[in-house]
Amino acid sequence: MSKQTEYSNAFIRKCELLFQDIRENKSLKICIETLREAQQAMMPNSPHLFEPLWFIYYMYFAIHNPKLEEYINMKDTATADEAAAANILKNMIRRRANTSTLVFQLYMYANIQKGAVTYIYPASTATPTATPTATSTATPIIKSLTSTHLKTAAAVIHKQQAGGIESIYNDYVAATVTVPSTRLSTIKYSRKDIIFLALVCYMKIDEIDINTKGLFISATKEEIMASPPSPTQYPSPSPSPSPYDEKYKYLLT
Repeated sequence: MSKQTEYSNAFIRKCELLFQDIRENKSLKICIETLREAQQAMMPNSPHLFEPLWFIYYMYFAIHNPKLEEYINMKDTATADEAAAANILKNMIRRRANTSTLVFQLYMYANIQKGAVTYIYPASTATPTATPTATSTATPIIKSLTSTHLKTAAAVIHKQQAGGIESIYNDYVAATVTVPSTRLSTIKYSRKDIIFLALVCYMKIDEIDINTKGLFISATKEEIMASPPSPTQYPSPSPSPSPYDEKYKYLLT
């Protein structure tokens, strides 16, 4: 892949356990402990706890909880501490019923396949004009939107160099007319490839979900200032899969 931050299997596993704690309505203390373990697995002795939080957000929450992105971005500062992380975890627990493993499954597929694609699409033959057109790299990602070949999009995004993701994203936006092309650069999380993967997955969910949620729409001031309720106010979830996983599982076939 690129020279950007690589995630070890130990880090990914700890993040999976953190998501499990959230889904099972574990206490905030337990969630914080698992969060610290995830951060230690990636970067020993690091006081900054946001790498696992960003990973968890884009892997499980982003496509059904888009406003939470703005809240995490606001909290992600040089002095971010356990209190800031706790506020984000409280919000994740509050939104835990609206999650999906779709992005995570595609990310793991691409990570294991090391960039191999399931379908090869022809390169774009469009002649450059005043209106930006998709590059040959963005073509299989765009074509995946009109098919069920999201594994192709995941693999293509995975193998790109860190410096090339934003330009591919801009081509993708120009071709699909989805969101402002400058939005990606405003997010503090350095793994732009994972953000892009979440966006592509988002564009495959039902149109009614897109129209009522809106990816990368900033949280309102009221949402940001609201004090999330205690996790203990929620009953334990049933062991059944997420309704969104059931709804969109066909995208993984």
